[in-house]
Amino acid sequence: ADHLITMKLHSDQEQGFFPGPWDNLYARYALIPRIKKEGLENMSLVAPDRGGMPRAIAWAKRLGAENVAMVYKERDIKLNGTSESLFIVGDPAGCDAIIVDDILAGGKTLGDSAEFLRKLKARRIYAAITHGLFLGNALENLANSPIEKIFVTDTVAHRQKVVDHPKVEIVSVAPLLAEAIKRIHLGESLSTDLFL
Repeated sequence: ADHLITMKLHSDQEQGFFPGPWDNLYARYALIPRIKKEGLENMSLVAPDRGGMPRAIAWAKRLGAENVAMVYKERDIKLNGTSESLFIVGDPAGCDAIIVDDILAGGKTLGDSAEFLRKLKARRIYAAITHGLFLGNALENLANSPIEKIFVTDTVAHRQKVVDHPKVEIVSVAPLLAEAIKRIHLGESLSTDLFL
């Protein structure tokens, strides 16, 4: 391989381990057009932890949302790494809240954030996730959460149970990858917004 294209690496530092060109794309270019079709109003883009704040801000800019919030949680390493949501920075009350994250593994962080948003009177709660792994009891736990819809990409092959779940909608990144490959082949820039 002499050129790599990836979709939202969990850690950008990984790009240092390949000697050739490496383009790391962002799933928001596939997810945002779909979310716009929901007709959400007074949106609040929510980071489920401190590390996700730059992502929430980037989404807010592209959706024209003025409200950004962050769930602050503490992780107790001594007690098997569990975390607890403590408070929120920002005011999602009365907003259509969209929790944005790169990975959904067991769903605990996402579920806790949604419960916190409900307590703070968010109007409707959605989630937009790049890589939906849905490990363990994630689907069952999220089925009982206040999240109305979880948008995930097809960057992983989803089990039929995930595909059929009423709260999950899978958005394809194929058009985004195709556009990126075309631009690379033609020597065009990837730095401009691809679909927005």
